[in-house]
Amino acid sequence: MGPGRDHCPVECSLIAGALTGVSAADASVRKQAELSQGLFANVQQLGAMAEDLAATAARLTQLT
Repeated sequence: MGPGRDHCPVECSLIAGALTGVSAADASVRKQAELSQGLFANVQQLGAMAEDLAATAARLTQLT
């Protein structure tokens, strides 16, 4: 920090550590949100594939 750093009380160090922890937690939450969005997209794709498969199965049963 600045010239008065040697005289900074312990609380300053604790606050700096807490801010670092909050920043890391924020990054972790953002990453989890990205992963959740990706998972949701995959589930939507699986749902579409299941619908296609059901439609194909229905067509096959009509042919037999």
